Amino acid sequence: MLGRAFHHDPTMVWALPDADRRVRVLPVFFTAVTRLLMFANETYTTEQTDGVAAWYPPDPPPETEAQRNEAGMPDLPGAFGREDYERLRAGIDILDSLHERDMQDPHWFLGLLGVEPDRQGQGLGSKLIAPILARADADHLPCYLETEDERNVGFYRRHGFDVVVEGDLPEGGPRFWTMRREPRE
Repeated sequence: MLGRAFHHDPTMVWALPDADRRVRVLPVFFTAVTRLLMFANETYTTEQTDGVAAWYPPDPPPETEAQRNEAGMPDLPGAFGREDYERLRAGIDILDSLHERDMQDPHWFLGLLGVEPDRQGQGLGSKLIAPILARADADHLPCYLETEDERNVGFYRRHGFDVVVEGDLPEGGPRFWTMRREPRE
């Protein structure tokens, strides 16, 4: 499902320009990423598994090498191909450094939100992020995310997020937005 949801995502198109390879690689990528995110124990899905939101909680424990291995992260360079994977990694490293710089206080981090393409625009994304937004508000904690799809900026703004940084990923990469949401009273 996530492979289909992100098939036309600007970052995935940049990292894997060949559409046929993208169809094959994205399921491998999102299986590993989702497994790794599940160690944070804040992954939400719909009953039909046509959408998923995965959050990192405030002050999560660092990922261990064993978790990364169990999730399948070491398989990703081979699945992508070294050059494509290194390009994606360079973009992720930039976003990680901005995250670290701009969000030093405890916060919720939306690591992944994806909805089946034929179900997008029907409110599933809003329903999937609502539990953590409510929890963050109750605990007076901000939330943070990154997106490389301009269509998502308006969606997240409707949920109270504001743009922190807007820029471009290297090597002809896509535009990106980092966003922060202050808790609501």
